[in-house]
Amino acid sequence: MAWKIANNINTSTMKRLSSLILFICMMVGITSCKDGAPVFVNSTGAPYDLVLVMDQAQWKSPIGDEVFNVFNADVPGLPQSEPLFKINYTPPKHFDRIMKLVRNIVLVEINPERYSQGKVSFSRDLWAKNQLIVKIQAPDDAAMKALLDEKKQYIVDLFVNNELKRVEAILKDGYSKAAYDTVMDVFGVEFRVPQELNKMKRGENFIWFSNDAGSGRRDLLIYSFPFTDPKTFTQEYLIAKRDSVVKVNIPGGPEGSYMVTETLIPPVMKDLNFRGDYAAELRGLWKMHNDVMGGPFVCIARLDKSTNQVIVVEGFVYAPEKKKRNFVRQLEGALHTLKFKSDKETVEAQPVPISDEVEN
Repeated sequence: MAWKIANNINTSTMKRLSSLILFICMMVGITSCKDGAPVFVNSTGAPYDLVLVMDQAQWKSPIGDEVFNVFNADVPGLPQSEPLFKINYTPPKHFDRIMKLVRNIVLVEINPERYSQGKVSFSRDLWAKNQLIVKIQAPDDAAMKALLDEKKQYIVDLFVNNELKRVEAILKDGYSKAAYDTVMDVFGVEFRVPQELNKMKRGENFIWFSNDAGSGRRDLLIYSFPFTDPKTFTQEYLIAKRDSVVKVNIPGGPEGSYMVTETLIPPVMKDLNFRGDYAAELRGLWKMHNDVMGGPFVCIARLDKSTNQVIVVEGFVYAPEKKKRNFVRQLEGALHTLKFKSDKETVEAQPVPISDEVEN
């Protein structure tokens, strides 16, 4: 069992931060009006950081541990343990207008007088732009635990998918035009590569992009193969195909070395609804055969029905001296920019309005 270690935002710290941020907000204006509607400033905070608001006595109790464990679970597919989120805890009385500007907020309320059953709801841009607020409510501890057991993956996915969409939004304009044009020419699909991944290597139905950094190296791949086997979208097939492709195209430094998938810790496969169509996600670890390099990877495989080709996009990281969660997530956001000509715009789930009042 992991210790419940979260950043507690104390009063004195918040007073100092609030004074500074309030001054800045007064200078730029927290809100303005356009056509009679409020326009908020951008939300604050780092990717995968969240503020968790919960009654202090409940937070320190076993049900608080249950809430903590939802957001502190390990990210799958990393070589070392790293939590899904960095949790910044605060009781409701300290949840002020400055903290309401944070990009990811979790409101947890257990109150039999207000609620008759457990419920998860979410809202966007309630107090700032590019913000997600998730409210988890229940009448008692038992109902809260049952709700978390049922909905924890849904709750985590809300925040993770929202962070991935933020990366997609950045890449909508800030991407490598040369990489985009090359991918379109070779594969006939859209794929937006970050500008800093400016090294490129081409192979047969294969392109490799890299920042080629000595520290915090990040790489993206795209490759294709004909769809001929009904077992294509299985873990065993995709791993075998991956190994055959990277063995040829990603050699190591020493002679006879090449990339392979680490199978001692098996990769994890997940089905995705990708732009309204099926896709398979595979995440795990890679290593170099006859060498000592290794790290995490994540890939997404889709069938382009117009060409009967399976398109695979992958991101992998080599950063032995650094934490890797955010590196992998940044690349994962780029993978989600893959778009076929036949893709249609998908309609997102609509948020449920959440009151801007928080119970003290």
